Amino acid sequence: MRAAHSDVIIRDRPALNGVDGGTIYEGSLVIVFPSTRTEADGYVWVRHLRGWSPERRIDGTQTFLIRVGLAAFFDREARTGTPKRGQLESTDTKPEPEPEPQPEPEPEPEPEPEPEPEPEPEPEVEVTETPAQSFRAMMRVRVRIGPGLNYPDVQPDSTVGLEHVITADPSSRVEADGFVWIRHGRGWSAERSINGDIVFLQPINQPPPPVDAGLPTRTDLPGYKALIQRLPVNIEQTAMFQYFGNNVFAYTDGRNFNYDGYSQGLHGGLDFLNQAPGIPVYAGVEATFIDVRRVSPNLSVWLKAGDYTLIYQHITNPRRFNPGQRITPDTIIAEIEPLPWYHLHFEIRYREFTIVNPLLLMPDRLLNAIVNKFNPATPARQGSVSQLRYFYHSDQWKQWTKPLDQPMIQLGGPLIGPRA
Repeated sequence: MRAAHSDVIIRDRPALNGVDGGTIYEGSLVIVFPSTRTEADGYVWVRHLRGWSPERRIDGTQTFLIRVGLAAFFDREARTGTPKRGQLESTDTKPEPEPEPQPEPEPEPEPEPEPEPEPEPEPEVEVTETPAQSFRAMMRVRVRIGPGLNYPDVQPDSTVGLEHVITADPSSRVEADGFVWIRHGRGWSAERSINGDIVFLQPINQPPPPVDAGLPTRTDLPGYKALIQRLPVNIEQTAMFQYFGNNVFAYTDGRNFNYDGYSQGLHGGLDFLNQAPGIPVYAGVEATFIDVRRVSPNLSVWLKAGDYTLIYQHITNPRRFNPGQRITPDTIIAEIEPLPWYHLHFEIRYREFTIVNPLLLMPDRLLNAIVNKFNPATPARQGSVSQLRYFYHSDQWKQWTKPLDQPMIQLGGPLIGPRA
């Protein structure tokens, strides 16, 4: 279906008060599931791969999504006007008369055969292999035995997990059933829709570093103690806080939230918690806008600042910007989603694969504002699994218990820390 006459909202459920999931821009295509049509709040809603959107008003006074035949977009003849195979072009010219037969010439005597030369050795053919390319899953992506919707999964519930990185063969791309499919080590997965409206696997410009590759040190980082010019959430509006790295939540619950597969078992960002609605989220840096994404069941804003990618997750009411638009530190980009997450997860990646402690990129005035309000030396409550409230500390584990004493995290790297 196509967004007919205007931008169309996306919600996480068929209701106007559902969580905002972004926008289908006017003229864009989506692939919908017709059997999901549901009437609510005066609209007929339909589910697609990005969530739910209103197709039309129940009373028929307004239509938002119109049905479009796939052949109009995927049929070469429909797009280019190329005549169908076997179709003849019309002509009004009369056929030319056949030429008069000519007498055959006398055959010339055959020359003496020359001796055949010795065959030269065939040159070796140089085979150029297409280099493999890395892709990051923007959502959970199914893995099938072949390139198409009719092929079954390799195994039941076989998927590439959210944010997992795979290596695929770019030369294997095949278009089928409205999607571009690509082959990787586990099977076939949809890379994107043919029209580019939906991206499942995002190409990464550089391959992931080997597991034993050296990670940057803090002083190697561009913008060390300077990149972040204001906190993404005002400290006065931060009711609770979670530090980067070896925090207590990563020890107690990290396995349940895929910390082990994503961020080596540690917490890959800073969390600013507040349950009140309408808490603004600031960019905090000089950057450019990438996009708004639905990651898992929630939204995130992605910005770019040099070699850094900044991710602001668990947000609502994202402000609308154009890709590449300049963002200033004081720009409000969204608000904290009050329920069910009620916190901003602020994550920074350096050159795609290294998750960096944002505190390393803050000047002392911002670092001190956090540390003074959320003292990392605060002891845990009696009976806790940890001796400290914010960082995991026990008789057996005494590493990484201070805000700046945290390791660089390799995206998708092996498990490290107290549970390793």
